[in-house]
Amino acid sequence: MRRISSVIAAAVVLAAANDTLAQGLSESNLRVAPQMVSYNIGSEGAKTSISELAIPLAFVMPFTSRLSFDIATAFATSTVEPDGGEKSTLSGLTDTQLRLNYTFGTDAVVVTAGLNLPSGQYEVDPDKAAAASAIGNDFLAFPISSFGNGLGGTGGIAVARSAGEWNIGLAGSFRKSTEFGAYKLDDAALRFLPADEIRLRAGVDRFVGSGRLMFGLVYSMFGDDTCEGCESGTSRTTYSTGNRLVGQAAFDVPVGGAQLFLAGWFLQRAEGKTVAGTAPGEMILNAQAALGLTLGTFFLEPSVEIRRWTIDGESAGSLVSAGARTQFNMGALYVSPSAAFVTGSYGVDGVDLSGFKIGATIRLGN
Repeated sequence: MRRISSVIAAAVVLAAANDTLAQGLSESNLRVAPQMVSYNIGSEGAKTSISELAIPLAFVMPFTSRLSFDIATAFATSTVEPDGGEKSTLSGLTDTQLRLNYTFGTDAVVVTAGLNLPSGQYEVDPDKAAAASAIGNDFLAFPISSFGNGLGGTGGIAVARSAGEWNIGLAGSFRKSTEFGAYKLDDAALRFLPADEIRLRAGVDRFVGSGRLMFGLVYSMFGDDTCEGCESGTSRTTYSTGNRLVGQAAFDVPVGGAQLFLAGWFLQRAEGKTVAGTAPGEMILNAQAALGLTLGTFFLEPSVEIRRWTIDGESAGSLVSAGARTQFNMGALYVSPSAAFVTGSYGVDGVDLSGFKIGATIRLGN
């Protein structure tokens, strides 16, 4: 896959050689999005705190009118602290993603070549393993779900067309990763080889009156992961995460002097296999409503979000999040801070869940 990605990247660069150079740095933008997410799970005396401070950083620059480049990474600190138990903390850089995008024609076809560089945290010490693994929970949806996924490459293509009142987009991509050492053991490292992934996307949108309606589907197909040292007595263990289907819908429309945003998504994961046996299928449903208000020169957008999680048809958690965000300019900077409080239940036993999310999006440039 690295060879395929290199060929795609070379073709993109050659195709762009005759383009007129764009304004380069003057058209670029830098984005920083610090976020703090914290949850308390359980009741007093049997409570576990899981928190993450994440500072994603992304830089986007157009080389030409058709070719653009972006680089993204993050600094994160994850902490797990059970009542009366030992605190686990992992901190540092995550992997770095490089991506080239080339547009053919009038924005109708886009080719992408990506590379994941292993700049994150690997061969994690046993006392930090809980902090590294707790953030990979789709229901809790931490901003950074992994500190490292190994060297890997992605190639993809997207096509957009209009059909009457609808805009239609189709895309496909293939990802290949190499083996990496995830956790330290007493005498060796626990090594993972992630499965190949094929991802298919489809989306449509259109104007409805003065509003815009959007639907999207993403289907991810995975091969088998392998692990060296996950199971005693075997050199390698084969397991699978289960294929995934993600659906989205959104409607954005002005209402009086405000802007109403309604959205929903679901994530369905098929049955998979872990080193301990079968991993049952799961479903996460999420609905959100937000209302953007302009009060003189001040913008405020209160919102509410509801999420439900089931595993093999059984309830595994639910939450309600209520918060607000605002936005303003500080010279050349666009700033959008937000905050929300969370309450609900977690796990098949329905233990208490509470927490908060605070963050900001800061952008410099176009």
